[in-house]
This record gives sequence, C-alpha cells and structure tokens, in this order.
Amino acid sequence: TVVKSISTFSYVRDSKITLKMYEDLKNGTSYDDAVKTLGTPDVYSIAVSSDATMTQALWSSNLVAKKGETGSLNFKNGALENKSQANLINK
Repeated sequence: TVVKSISTFSYVRDSKITLKMYEDLKNGTSYDDAVKTLGTPDVYSIAVSSDATMTQALWSSNLVAKKGETGSLNFKNGALENKSQANLINK
C-alpha cells in the first residue's frame, strides 16, 4: 500500500459550497467532477493498494455553513462511495 497525503494547507476563499450543492453529489460521481463542482479540497489523502485506490477529500474553507463546518467525500477507484458533512446550510 502506498499513501499520499496533503494537509495543513490553508486556502482563503469565498464561501460558495451550499448544502444543496453537496447533496447533489451522488454516489458514483467522479473525483474530477466533484472538484469541478466544489473546487480543490483543503485536505486529501490517497491510498493505493493492489485492490483499489481510495481517496478522501475534505473541504472546509469555502463552505456556506455555521461555525465548525466540514464536508468530506470518500472515493474508491475515482468514484464517490460515501460522504459526510457538518453544519452546511443553503444561502
């Protein structure tokens, strides 16, 4: 297994990701399409093994949300497998 991770990178961006945008991302959505919709993630990690490539991406700097907001997407072989979010709202 090979693991690559980027963290503690700080973006300063306008809040644009709403709860609806996040909810519209369905399982099977590609990583590239998610990035087109949400922008570059603030933190991500990739783990590659002989079975699969797993990517976890976290957004925190450009969310329309209450304090303590996060949005996390998990991809298997480039396709959205599951997601979680905290405190996102719609404008």
